[in-house]
Amino acid sequence: MRLFSYVVRWDTGAAPNPFGGVCTLAICKPGIRRSAGVGDWIVGFASNSTSLERAGDRVVFAMKVTGKLPWPAYDALCRSRLALKIPDVSADDPRRVRGDCQYDFGRPEPVQRPGQHGPASMATDLSAPVLLSDRFRYYGRKARLVPSALGALAPHGRGFRSHANDSLVDRFMSWFERISDSWNVPLGVPIEWSEDEARATIPPELARLERKIVAGLRSAGRGDLIDGPNATARIRRRIIRRRCAR
Repeated sequence: MRLFSYVVRWDTGAAPNPFGGVCTLAICKPGIRRSAGVGDWIVGFASNSTSLERAGDRVVFAMKVTGKLPWPAYDALCRSRLALKIPDVSADDPRRVRGDCQYDFGRPEPVQRPGQHGPASMATDLSAPVLLSDRFRYYGRKARLVPSALGALAPHGRGFRSHANDSLVDRFMSWFERISDSWNVPLGVPIEWSEDEARATIPPELARLERKIVAGLRSAGRGDLIDGPNATARIRRRIIRRRCAR
């Protein structure tokens, strides 16, 4: 296997797109999308231009490539199973706004759907396949610090590293498989999201946390804290404030 690493210049939820239980890389890094194969790993680091402390040493996401599809097949998959990834710029849910399936292959020639990229990006976007993963961790604004022994993974500039990471593969896998963070759900909101965007949706893992909090309070006999018309909103506000904390 190969280990690719690069800097996620703008973490908006589009590239990578960690929503719907599948992490996808579709409209960025065509060089990685051409070169990486099933079984390889891709690690995205935070940009030093963000306000995160020691941003350049923090992992925004890491995914094992478990699928690689040409664009027409990816469009068909999104139509049938991953509708959340088809962009809708008028949606209230920012996950829909940031959908990465920007190209409609239901016509003789592909048509760009309104979304993150404009017409000038179409040729580059379609120059490489789409990478998919059902074995990933996405941290977003909760970007995780890497151990100092893995600091060399973080590239500089706009390119990416692959063969230069060969000596770090075992060390990275030993660390990343050992940590206890949840798989296949966003663990933080995208770095570039505003707090209003974070409030616009409660991702599945936050909904599970909400249910866990409610069940715990009820079992502790504190139903007074969760009953009433505004109880759910109060719980969600607390969860969102924790999730949005920098």
